Amino acid sequence: MPFTVMVCCNDHRNGVSLGRFENLEIFECELSGPPMTFSCSNKRHPEANAGTGDMTARFGRLVVPCLLYRGWVGNWCWDAVRVRLIYAVRIWNHLVDTGKWQCEQGPAALYELFNAKGRIDPKTAPEFLGPILFPEANGRSGVAQ
Repeated sequence: MPFTVMVCCNDHRNGVSLGRFENLEIFECELSGPPMTFSCSNKRHPEANAGTGDMTARFGRLVVPCLLYRGWVGNWCWDAVRVRLIYAVRIWNHLVDTGKWQCEQGPAALYELFNAKGRIDPKTAPEFLGPILFPEANGRSGVAQ
């Protein structure tokens, strides 16, 4: 299942890429932390295949294959990267592992998990994230602010 990762990586004055980000949205969570490098290129990732995409996205030292990249999504400060679930989980875990990022807002379970420096297990990610991101399927909801 593909997920969109929103990256605030453009200069607020003119929309030109800064090559770094301090804010990111993933799994409906707004995350912030110290600047990390960001780029997206047409260079093929070693794990890339028809299901993962032919592009490469860099989040600090983490490089993942991506399905789609779009600039100026929402407004000129934000770009969007579309990745498979396994790579979205890698991005989440990478930011957790820095120990310097925090969740500002998001679904309660993910807000608490991230701020407790909790990683998402890639093997159980669909089962874990499904009820949180799609609560209507389970008859519940909740966003921590």
